[in-house]
Order: sequence, then structure tokens, then C-alpha cells
Amino acid sequence: MTVGVDIAAVARVRAMLAGGNRFAERVFRPAEIAYCAAFRDPAPHFAARFSAKEATLKALHVGLGLPPATRRLRDIEVCRSTGAPQLLLHNRLLTRARRLGITGAALSLSHDGDYAVAYVLLAGTEGVRT
Repeated sequence: MTVGVDIAAVARVRAMLAGGNRFAERVFRPAEIAYCAAFRDPAPHFAARFSAKEATLKALHVGLGLPPATRRLRDIEVCRSTGAPQLLLHNRLLTRARRLGITGAALSLSHDGDYAVAYVLLAGTEGVRT
């Protein structure tokens, strides 16, 4: 089992979103953008998802600073049809998770006021080795 946690300042994410669509399109998948954009104030929802992506990288022991970080962030998708949010991994991060023996994930998101936080737990039948 391995965990990752991250906190994001909503104002920082709001500022990145104000610069146009480039940030959102480089970091989030279309379904995530549509979900967040449906809210009157989408910034806290984007911030929570950004935190989830960084927390997932931490749980996978992948450094955010390693190139190409933005592509790695897009390889993590936060889905929420009903109930609790769920993680979907794509491409290289899915391959890494499988190599680590990860078979399940739990995600918790919260945002209130100035901050958004995410907690990710990754578990496997054989434990997680890095």
C-alpha cells in the first residue's frame, strides 16, 4: 500500500485558468474540464483535481518535475459519475501502476475556501514495491 496527499491553493489554480484554455487542456482530460466547467465557480473543482493528480504521482513515486510532467498529469483522470470520485490511470502511469502490482485505488477530495486537498491510497495484492 502507498499513499499520496497534496494541497493546492484555489487562487493559484484560478490564476492559471484565467490565462486561457492552455493550462486546462494541458493538465486535464476533456471529461474533467466539462465536469468542472459546469459549476458556477469551477476553480475549486479544478484545484481539487489538480491536487489529486499530484497526490497520485506522489503515491506512484513519480517526480512531478521529470519531463514531460504535463503529459503525466493528463495520464491521471478523476471521474465522478455518482458517489465518490474515482481515479483512472492512462498510458505510462497505468503501465507503472501495473508494474508496481497496484490493483486498487481510493481517492478523497475536499475543497473549502482558499484550499483544495486530495488523498490517494493505492493498494495491491502483493504490496507495492518501488
